[in-house]
Amino acid sequence: MVVITGMHGEPAPPEADVTLKQPELRRVFSRAASIPLVSELAINDIHFDDFSLDVDAMITAALRMFMELGMVQKFKIDYETLCRWLLTVRKNYRMVLYHNWRHAFNVCQLMFAMLTTAGFQEILTEVEILAVIVGCLCHDLDHRGTNNAFQAKSGSALAQLYGTSATLEHHHFNHAVMILQSEGHNIFANLSSKEYSDLMQLLKQSILATDLTLYFE
Repeated sequence: MVVITGMHGEPAPPEADVTLKQPELRRVFSRAASIPLVSELAINDIHFDDFSLDVDAMITAALRMFMELGMVQKFKIDYETLCRWLLTVRKNYRMVLYHNWRHAFNVCQLMFAMLTTAGFQEILTEVEILAVIVGCLCHDLDHRGTNNAFQAKSGSALAQLYGTSATLEHHHFNHAVMILQSEGHNIFANLSSKEYSDLMQLLKQSILATDLTLYFE
């Protein structure tokens, strides 16, 4: 396989890796048939310990969140597609120290807890809820373990592609879109055109909002 590199030897922005081994999908799909309840997983607890779950258990817990919030039923999300999408999202997180799949799941779990225990579910629309849950899981996709300042100062491939304003956040969003547009991964396939348009705008806003420099200007 040829690896295209940008400046300083950093890999150029890749296409989303959507290659899944069928045994992996079958294992999670079969395990998902008996997903533990929210109370058993304790995912509605602000003090939840995500290290209590292994990598596959985090996938089934994420499935439980989608189901508990009514997203699967409301938006007619195909179950196998949702499993495949979650596995691919997990695969597109790099093995970096902090901004990895476990971090993404942890952010999503905290959002789920706020939605279900702090009354947020009564304030937000169903499309907004779907957008923030997907945004939480995707907000650091393909993170390289460095910050935006590093991207700008090093003149990285990402900085050249996206510019120096919210460089990584734009990349995370675009990576999320690439996954959604890959065959067998469109969990939004049954949304109306208006719901889809609104959701993608909200998804972009939610991911770009994770650029913390916005809050110190």
